[in-house]
This record gives sequence, C-alpha cells and structure tokens, in this order.
Amino acid sequence: MLLDVTGNFQVRQAILTHTCTVDERRNFHKLATTQVIGEILQSRLVGIKKGLTPAGIRKILLDEFNVNVSYWKAWRARELAMEHAMGTMAGSYSLIPAYLGLLQASNEGTLCFMEQNDDPEGGGTRFKYCFVAYGASVAGYASMRKVVVVDGTSMKGKYGECLLSAAAQDGNFQIFSLAFAVVDSENDNAWEWFFQKLSTFVTDCPQLVFISDRHASIYSGMRKVYKEAYHAACVVHLWRNIQVLYKTPRLGNLMSAAARAFTITEFNRMFIQIQRINPACAA
Repeated sequence: MLLDVTGNFQVRQAILTHTCTVDERRNFHKLATTQVIGEILQSRLVGIKKGLTPAGIRKILLDEFNVNVSYWKAWRARELAMEHAMGTMAGSYSLIPAYLGLLQASNEGTLCFMEQNDDPEGGGTRFKYCFVAYGASVAGYASMRKVVVVDGTSMKGKYGECLLSAAAQDGNFQIFSLAFAVVDSENDNAWEWFFQKLSTFVTDCPQLVFISDRHASIYSGMRKVYKEAYHAACVVHLWRNIQVLYKTPRLGNLMSAAARAFTITEFNRMFIQIQRINPACAA
C-alpha cells in the first residue's frame, strides 16, 4: 500500500506459503534475461537468411547452457539479437536515400525515386514511397513485347508495407523484371504514384497492354496515367475468383478456355456453356 507522496510502501498482508511446487519454481531461470540471451545469440544470426525461431532458441539454451526460458522470453531475445546483428527497421529505412544514390552511381541508367512525409512525432521526415528500375531493365524494355504485368503483395515487416512490381516477358518466354516499389499499402495514391514513375520509360501508347488482378486501385491508377494503353484482367486471378464465388469447378475451366480461344466461334461455344450453368457468372 502507498503511504504518501514520498513513494513509500507498507506491506500489510502477505501469504508466505508457496503455492507453486519446487519443480515449477525452478523451471525457468530468472537470471537469463532477454538482454543476456540476445548477446549470446547475436553471433548466430549473422549471415542467416531465415534466422532462429523462438522454439529453436529455447532448444539451444537448454542443450548448450542447461537453461530453460519461456517462449515469450525467447521471442523477445530474438528481436534484440536481430537488432544488434542487423539493425532496426527504422534504421534500415533511414539508409534508403544513401543506398539509392549508390545504386544510381554504380548502375548507369538506373531510375530511383523516393517520397517522404513529415514526421509528426520527431519533427523530421519519414519514408513513404520508393521506386527502383535498374538500368538494365530500362534499356532492355525496348526489346520486350509491349505487354506488362503489374501486381502487389504484402511485406512481412513491422510497418505493414506493400511491394509493387512490373514485369514483361522476354524472347525466351521468361520473366523480365522492369521495376518495383515499396509503398505504404495498395491504395489509389500508391498505384498512381507507381504508374507515374513507371511511365518515365514505359511510355503510354495504344499498342501497350497491362495485365493485373481486379484490384480497384490498379484500375484507378491506370485510368489516370495510362489513358491510351489497354488494361486486361489476369485469367488466373479470374479463375480463382470464379472458384471462390460460384463454387463450381467447371465454370472456372470454361472461362479459362474461353479466354484462350483463338476464334469467335470457339469463344461463343464456351460462353454459351457458361450461360447455361450460371447466368450470373456470364453476366
């Protein structure tokens, strides 16, 4: 109990009988703090791509040091060890401007763009968007077919970022990476910014075709930046959507066959079957 503003406490009641068994009390080692464990593990994380799991850390401590720690303590120690060995996420983002400068200096023709926001907490700036197109990709696009695939995926980071990418197909039918960007999320502003930077070397023209999933923000950004290019939905994504929405495996296969038909007659034959099975899907 707190006695007064001086911060002194008085213990008025105490249960002196232990309610835990001896085995339970000695199960976990209090002196094995997260800081100590983090120092021990620091050298083991250098050069490791995947890193150690909390369960793996518990096994190492038990096998090598005969120390048993909780899963939560192992997880916190892993975070500390990774920060000591590889740096923090915030520290890594602060190095991006310098990295982009070195990237352009060592790779002729490389395009790099970065946008920052005012930091309301620290008074400085913080990362918002980053775009990179290597010089080899910029030069190689001239030899590619005018078909560009764009997509976005979530990144496993502390700040919930998204990775946007654009790719073409070379003469050997292999993926040719054009550009990528790290943004806050897949929203209208992010995709519009990505397309604006991409248009610096993938210029708008009627012969250009973009392929993507049916994400609304991609369509919104395309309409604002690429007004002459044609935009088509990816057949694979359409097939997945039909499988989820209509629960009929044959519908997805018919749609895929119709999309790959080389004649109008063949397309109509597939489309009529889709109408018979599910008119809503055909509509």
